[in-house]
Amino acid sequence: MTTEIPEPTLEQLEFMNRQHRKDLRLLSHMSDAQFHVFRKNISIGVFEDMSKAEAYEILMSMLALNQHLIEVAKAKQKDKN
Repeated sequence: MTTEIPEPTLEQLEFMNRQHRKDLRLLSHMSDAQFHVFRKNISIGVFEDMSKAEAYEILMSMLALNQHLIEVAKAKQKDKN
């Protein structure tokens, strides 16, 4: 028995896009010590040994994927109209 994962809405994708951008802005201005505290609240979850550089790379990747998904969702929405 498989459970189908629902497709995210455009609003959900845009919310996560804003959250990832906010996290990137914060990340770029903090020291490594600040990052160790911050990583518990980062939008990508908690990774015990994640470095600041790794977090930045993951967020950039997530933003790129999110942006692609937003474009796909907008195209689908346009096709429906």
